[in-house]
Amino acid sequence: MIQCYAPTTDDTNEEVDESYTELQCTINRVPNNDIIVVMGDFNVKIGQMHEDAHGAMGKSGFGQRNERADS
Repeated sequence: MIQCYAPTTDDTNEEVDESYTELQCTINRVPNNDIIVVMGDFNVKIGQMHEDAHGAMGKSGFGQRNERADS
């Protein structure tokens, strides 16, 4: 299991990119036969959409969409 917390919208794009690069490096170190579970707070609000860009949220969205939801 990998637990992570992404930078907020107050952080720079460089800090966000660095965070996701570090997450990818961590994932790359996991042996191929292992199951990876990534969980955490990615500071994204998808809003009251029925479906996000990946179809993952369904009807459970809440609040207003923030700019991190578009990236």
